Amino acid sequence: MKKGFATLVLSLFGCAYIAQAAAFSCGAGYVYEKSRKDIDGIETYECQKLWCYDLETGKVMGNGDKENSGYRQTSAPVELTDIDGNTIECWGERVWCAGETRGEWNPQYGMYTRGGMDSVTYHSYKKGSCFAWRLAKPKCAAGESAILKNDEWVCVTQGDTVEQKRTSTIRRTGAIRRMR
Repeated sequence: MKKGFATLVLSLFGCAYIAQAAAFSCGAGYVYEKSRKDIDGIETYECQKLWCYDLETGKVMGNGDKENSGYRQTSAPVELTDIDGNTIECWGERVWCAGETRGEWNPQYGMYTRGGMDSVTYHSYKKGSCFAWRLAKPKCAAGESAILKNDEWVCVTQGDTVEQKRTSTIRRTGAIRRMR
């Protein structure tokens, strides 16, 4: 009887906890966490912004109500999708340096792409308090040169870059012939 009563009490506490968590749903872009401050020694909980992680650098875009260097707070939560297709709503986006093309997150490749195009020609990097693009020229083996072909870098040897010209198979002579 005592075991049955104890099980009933624990079940009720478990149901109450689940109901409490469901009753305090914060909505998209927020998480229900322990507050940084206690009231009269009692632990309190509050809804806090869920900041996005920069999935390329692995750094969080903000903390509390303040964005970190290189990032800005968005006006509403944004959807962020990882390479495995998992989507979450969170706050924040990258700040791009003046004059730089805005990068777009490409979950298929797990990186920001320049102008939304998939290109291995440029890689983003943090430059002070903003992000910029760096031309990603490959290191080629001895005797090869890097050239840009169809918006991608390729390593070629000197012979690969010269077009071979074909001569005509018609034999030319200096004699003039008349046609009848």
